[in-house]
Amino acid sequence: MLTFQAGQNLSLSQQTPGLQHLELELSWEPADGPWTLDASAFALTAQGRVRGDGDFIFYNQPALPDGGLQLESDRRRFSVRLAALPIEVEKVAIALTLDTGGGPSFAALRWVRLELRNGENRSGIASFTLPTAGMTETAMVLGELYRRSGNWKFRAVGQGFAGGLAALAHHFGVEVGDEPAPVIPPMPRPVEKTPDASPPTVATPAPQAAPVPPAPTPIPTPAPVPSLSPTANSSVSNEQLRALCQDLEQVSTEFLVWLDQHPDRVGQEKAGLTKEFRRLTSQARRLDQAAQRPMCAGVFGPSQSGKSYLISALARKGTAPLLADFAGQTIDFIRDINPEGGRESTGLVTRFTLQTTPGASPAAPVQMRLLTQTDLVKMLGNTYYADCDHSDDQPLSPAWLNELLEGLAPAAQAQAVDPLTADDVFDLQAYFERYFKGFERVRLLRHGFWEQAAQLAPRLRIQDRAKLFGVIWGDVTAFSQLYMRLYTGLQGLNFASDACAGLEALLPREQSIIDVQTLKGLGTGGGGTLTLTGVNGARVTLPRSEVTALIAELRIVISEQPWDFFQHTDLLDFPGARSREQVKDLPTFLQSNDALQGLFLRGKVAYLFDRYCAEQELTSMLLCIGPSNQEVKTLPEMVYDWIVSTHGATPEQRAQQPTALFLVLTKFDMEFEEKAGERSPESRWITRMESSLLNFFGKQHDWPRQWDSHGVFRNSYWLRNPNFKAKNIFDYDEQNRETGVRPGERKRIELFKAAFLRDAVASAHFRDPQQAWDAGFALNDGGISYLADNLRPLCNPELKRLQLTSQAVRLREQIVERISHYYVSDNPEQELNKRLAAAQQIAGCLIDCAGEQRFGELLRTLQADSDDLEGIYYRIETRVPDEKQAIGAPTIGAAVDTRKMKALLGLSAPVANAGGDDRRKDDAALFAREVVAEWMRDLQDIGGNKSLCNYYRLPETAMADFVKELIAGAQRLKLEERIETLAREVTGFRMKFEQIVALPARLSANLLNGYVDFLGYDALSPAQRPMLPLESGPRPVFPPRAVPRSGPQLSEQPSTYDQDYYTDWIRAFLDLVERNARCRDGVEVDLAANRRLGELLARLQSSHRQ
Repeated sequence: MLTFQAGQNLSLSQQTPGLQHLELELSWEPADGPWTLDASAFALTAQGRVRGDGDFIFYNQPALPDGGLQLESDRRRFSVRLAALPIEVEKVAIALTLDTGGGPSFAALRWVRLELRNGENRSGIASFTLPTAGMTETAMVLGELYRRSGNWKFRAVGQGFAGGLAALAHHFGVEVGDEPAPVIPPMPRPVEKTPDASPPTVATPAPQAAPVPPAPTPIPTPAPVPSLSPTANSSVSNEQLRALCQDLEQVSTEFLVWLDQHPDRVGQEKAGLTKEFRRLTSQARRLDQAAQRPMCAGVFGPSQSGKSYLISALARKGTAPLLADFAGQTIDFIRDINPEGGRESTGLVTRFTLQTTPGASPAAPVQMRLLTQTDLVKMLGNTYYADCDHSDDQPLSPAWLNELLEGLAPAAQAQAVDPLTADDVFDLQAYFERYFKGFERVRLLRHGFWEQAAQLAPRLRIQDRAKLFGVIWGDVTAFSQLYMRLYTGLQGLNFASDACAGLEALLPREQSIIDVQTLKGLGTGGGGTLTLTGVNGARVTLPRSEVTALIAELRIVISEQPWDFFQHTDLLDFPGARSREQVKDLPTFLQSNDALQGLFLRGKVAYLFDRYCAEQELTSMLLCIGPSNQEVKTLPEMVYDWIVSTHGATPEQRAQQPTALFLVLTKFDMEFEEKAGERSPESRWITRMESSLLNFFGKQHDWPRQWDSHGVFRNSYWLRNPNFKAKNIFDYDEQNRETGVRPGERKRIELFKAAFLRDAVASAHFRDPQQAWDAGFALNDGGISYLADNLRPLCNPELKRLQLTSQAVRLREQIVERISHYYVSDNPEQELNKRLAAAQQIAGCLIDCAGEQRFGELLRTLQADSDDLEGIYYRIETRVPDEKQAIGAPTIGAAVDTRKMKALLGLSAPVANAGGDDRRKDDAALFAREVVAEWMRDLQDIGGNKSLCNYYRLPETAMADFVKELIAGAQRLKLEERIETLAREVTGFRMKFEQIVALPARLSANLLNGYVDFLGYDALSPAQRPMLPLESGPRPVFPPRAVPRSGPQLSEQPSTYDQDYYTDWIRAFLDLVERNARCRDGVEVDLAANRRLGELLARLQSSHRQ
C-alpha cells in the first residue's frame, strides 16, 4: 500500500486499472475520547461547489440521491461506485469534523488517517496519515477524489478549517440553518508542487475601461479572454465541443473577409495572415469533424515489427478466431482474408469495429473509405520528395513556370469542373510547405504559384490539371499518367467518399485488395477488374490494382465483442512504416518492373499516417517496435508529430494528459536467445531500450527521457506471440498450448528477470517492471491481457473529448492573439502593460533558447534568403505587360508620375483622387513590397510551426507575439521604403540581366538580416540605445568594439562574447516592444473596422462561457 504526504496525488486508473468500486475509510488515534468525530463527503462540480444540499453526505443523509456515493453504517467508511457517479460530479471531498462541546481541537488527537481500498477485494491501494499535533481547527478536508482527463485520481489534502461542520458545509455551497462562523483556512503547509495540483481559483474583477468620448456608434470593448486550462473542460459535452469548433471556424472565416475589406490595416502582413487564417479555419473544421467520429486506438510501427499478432489478439474474443461480419456472412479474417505467409498489405488502414453503417448489402458487403483527388497529389508529391535524390536536379525555372501558367490560363473553363475548390489547393500548399519546405522546388512555388493555381485548378479539366500539378512532382510523366488514371476512377464514382464492393474484393485472398501483390500492374490496368458502388449510388468498374490504390481504409465489422471498450472504440491497423528510397535517376528507375507501384506504396503509407493524424483520428497509439535495429528513419518524426498533436510539445503540457502512447516491445521471446560472446544478461536490457526507444526516438526528441514533470516515459510493455513456438523456453501439450517454462530454463529466466529489474535505466520505462515482465511470460497470452487492461481506461470517449478540447482551446488562444494585435483598445496604458508583460515572458523563453545554444539558429531562421528574393525580382522583371501591373524601373530618383505629366500637357483631364495616392508602383516599389511581404509571411509561418516553437523553447502564443513585435518594429523603421530606395538606386544603371536580378536581392537580404541581427539599434547613437546595468557601470547595447592596431589580445579565459550578444539582443527586444507600443504614427482608427474586430473577440469570449 502506498503512503502519502499532504499535497501528493495518485492516478487510481493507473495504479489500479479497471477499478470500479473504491472504499475510503477514516481512522484516528486515540480511537476513543471525550469527543465525537463525524465523517462527511461533498460531491462537487468543476467549480468546487455542490449542485444542491443533496450533495452533502453525512450521518443524516448517508447516500447521494443520484447514486454512486454512500456513507456506510459504521459512519467512517465511504463506498464509491465510480461509474455510477453523475457526470456533473468532478470531485468528492472527504472531510472529518470534531465535536468537543467547546473543548479542544484536533490537537487532542495524535493523527487521523484515510485509507483507500479496492471495494471488490478489500486490497489496500494507498493511505494518508496526518499528524494533528498543534492544530487549532475542528474541521478538515482530508483528501479529494477527483476526475481528471476521464480518469479518477486521489489527492491528499490535510487542510484544516475553523468553524466546524456548518462552516465547512457553507464553504462548499451547502445552505445551513444557522449562520456559521466564518471559514478561516490556516496558512497552507509547504508541500512539493505536483503537476495535478490545481491552484486555487481567485475571482479577479473585470478591468474597468476608461471613459471614451461619445461616438456615433460605440466600439464594443471585448472582455479579456481568459486562458483556458484543458483540464477545466474535461467534462465538456460533444455538442459544446462542436459548437466551440464551429465558432472558431466562423470567426476565422469572418476575419479573412475583414482582411480583404481592410488590407490597409495590416499592410504587408496581409499575405501571411491570409495564409495563416486559412490554416486555422481548416484546423477548426477538422476538429469539428473529428468530434463526430468514434474514438480510435491505432496500431502502428515499422513493417514486420510484430503488429499482426497484436491486432488479431485485440480484435478477437479470447482464443476464438477473428470473425468478420459481411452483411450477415461471417468469414475468418486471419485464415481467409489476411495475406498469407506474412506478406505485407497494400498500404491501407484496416478498421476493426462493432459499429455497422448503412450502405453495405449482401451483394456488396465490403465497405471502404476512398482517397480524395487531393490525397493523390499529396501521395505522389510525398514519394517524389521523400524517395528521390534531388541533389543533381536542375532548379525549377521561374520563366518556365510563368510560361506554364500563362499557357494554362486559356484552358480554364468558366465554372469549376468538379468538387475541387481553391481551399483544397491551399490545403495542398500547407501540406507541402509543412513536410517538404526545405526543397528548392517547394520554396520556389511559394512565389505566386499557389495563388494562381487556386484560381486555375478548379476550372481545369484533368489533362490540363495534371500539367499544373505536375510541377509539384517534377513533371514526371509516369506520375502524371498515374494521377490521371486514378482521378478518372474517382470521377466515375462522382467523387464519393465511401464505396462498397462484393466479397470478390477479398476472396480468394491471393487476389485480395489488401495483398501487396494486387498492386502489380498499377498504371497499366492489369490484374482483373472490380466493381465499386459509391455511397451516392454511382457505379464504376476499375482495374483491381487501381481500386487497391484508391482505398484509404477497409472497414471490418467483427462478429463478437472482444473487450468491453470496443463498445465505443475502433481499432485501426496502419500499414507498416517503410524506409524511404534514395532514387538518383528517377526516369531510369521507373523503367524497372514494379518500380512505380513501390514508390506509390511508400508515398501512400507515409501519407495515410499524416492524414489520420491531421484528422485527429488517433486517440491512442500502440507503437510496436521489434528487437532489431530500427531502419525507418522517418518514424521518430511521425510519432513525435502525433504526440505534439494529442499530448503537447512540452513535459508540462503532457503532464496535463493521460498517457495515450503505448510502447509495445514485441518479440519478447527473442531476448532469451543465446548470444555469442555475452558473459551475462546484464547489458541486454539497456541495449534493447536504447535500440527501441532511447537512441532511436530519443536522439531527435526529448520525450523518452522527459515525458512529463515526473520524468521518463513509463508506458512500455513486453509482448510476445504465443503462436510462435518458443520450444527453447516453454513446454507444450498435445494441442500445442503452453504449459509452463521448461524446468531447465527456469533458473536462467530468473537470472534474466533479476538483471532486468536491477537495471534502473531500462526498467524505469515501465510503470510496473515486475508486472510487465510477468505479463510477457503469461502462458498462451504473451502480455496481451495486461496491455488490454491498461488500454481500457484510455478507451474512454471522455479522453477524446479532452484531447480535442485541449486543441480547440489552444486554437482559440491563437486566434484571439492574432486578432487582438489589430484591435485598438481605448485604454492604451493597459495595452502597453499587456505587451510589455508578454515581452517579459518572451525574454525568459529567449534566455532558455540561448541556454540550449540555439539562439543563433533562431536568428538565422528569422532572416531572409537572397535566393528567394532573386525569384521575386525575376518574376517582376519577366511578367507579362498589363495595364494594371507595375511600370518599369526608373533611373535614380523618384518614380515618374505619368498621370500628372499628362494633366500638365493637356493630354488628359486630371481625376480627383478620393482614396489617396493610387499611382501605379514602379518595379522597385513593387519589389520592396513583395520582399517585405514574403519575409513577414516566413516569420508568421514560424509561429504556426509547433516543432520549431518547441525546438526554440518558445510556446506557440509566445512565438506569435515575438514575430508580431519584430514585424511591428520593421514597419516602424520603414524597412520597405528603405528597400525600395535601395532597389531603385542599384537598378538605375545598365547591367547584365543576371546582375540586375542578383544585386537588389542580395542587398535587400542584407538589410533585412541586419535588422534581425541588431533590431535597428546599430543605426542609433549610443546615447539613444537602451542601457545594461553592469557591475562596471551602465553601457549601451551593441557597443562598438575597437580592435587594437596590433590585433586582439587573447586572454587565458575565453570571452563571453556570445552571452553578451544574447543579453544585448534581448534587452534591445524589450525596448523595441515598448517603442512599438508607444508609436501610433498618427494613424487614424477606422471605427467600423475596429468595431468588427471587437465583435469577433466578443464572440470568442462568448464561446468560452458556453
